[in-house]
Amino acid sequence: MLLSEMVRHVKSEGPLYKDTTLYTSPTLHDWTTRKTTTLNIATPTLVYAKFKGYSSGGNAMGSLRLLHGTNPILVYQTLPYSPGAERGLLMYLGAGNHSFELQTAVYNSPNNNEVVNISEFSFFSLDFPDLSGQEAANSVSVGSGQTATVLSLSLGPLYGRRTPAGMIKQYACIVTAYCEMVDKRGSYLVNPGESELTSDVMNFKIYLDGVGLPWMERQNDYIAIYTNPSYSEGCFGRTFFAMDTNRTYTLEVKATNRFTTTQTARVVLNIVMCPWILIDSHQPLNLDFPQGSTLYLVMEPLTADASKTVKLGWPRFISFGDSTDYYSTASGTGILSWNYTFESVEVKNVGLFVGGYGGCISVIAVDVR
Repeated sequence: MLLSEMVRHVKSEGPLYKDTTLYTSPTLHDWTTRKTTTLNIATPTLVYAKFKGYSSGGNAMGSLRLLHGTNPILVYQTLPYSPGAERGLLMYLGAGNHSFELQTAVYNSPNNNEVVNISEFSFFSLDFPDLSGQEAANSVSVGSGQTATVLSLSLGPLYGRRTPAGMIKQYACIVTAYCEMVDKRGSYLVNPGESELTSDVMNFKIYLDGVGLPWMERQNDYIAIYTNPSYSEGCFGRTFFAMDTNRTYTLEVKATNRFTTTQTARVVLNIVMCPWILIDSHQPLNLDFPQGSTLYLVMEPLTADASKTVKLGWPRFISFGDSTDYYSTASGTGILSWNYTFESVEVKNVGLFVGGYGGCISVIAVDVR
């Protein structure tokens, strides 16, 4: 008997808004709204927002910034002559109307003719079960030489329902951060073990239960701080981690002020939690089905066609690599289909590990014997 669940509801996906009109901004300006839209969301929905932009000259220094209501949620320092470059994020939006603004800023134009262009502004709806998320924002004043917690959140507990292959064990959590000082460039995202900058900068670090997390993606705004330093403020970071079900976590962002005067630090976090969205590695399921059955898994691209991996087994106390830690592995781009029949290997004595940031699980199934 085959038990199957399609956890990516592809028939429910689709565009919510798309504007491909090329927009060219004027030179030397602070944040100015160029495009706006309002999304009407009938039920809580996973939304993917993205935009593309680039500088028209090799020397231009400017940015694009996306606002959700009054909260800046994503910023992108534009690259010269790169119309294909884009920035995007997954958002969990509750029912109701949601307003968005796409803004530009240019803080350096040596020839006074370089501009920032917008080439695309889009939103798409996605549909997965077992989905959760939130957006949170806060600002605090940080004295010179001081460290302050700008934002602290409690995450979880998350629901561990039963699927055809077993109970949900872990959720992938993706955190997108926007950090800034009010009307001042100089924000810098710091990884654990890295040295902080020591002058004219606000250093931002992120912690899970008091332990520092690395920024998997980041783009700071402290470049060329001498040029119109009140323009184009705001930096971007993203991190992700696995969350066990039925457990509560504390997520914090702290800022250390290395200016000689008090500064106001602002942080906006967008958080998406789902077992079926891939990060670097997590265990979506506690496998639980009769011995002798065959487990099937289908993984595919979501926001990118990254290489995806599936591993069945467990890291040994002395590891000699994947070939001795795991009884079965598979990897690849595109749609990746994998299966394993549990003959001698016990179902409850191994773990299922998946990874491939930018991808997702679409189907889980068990042929029960």
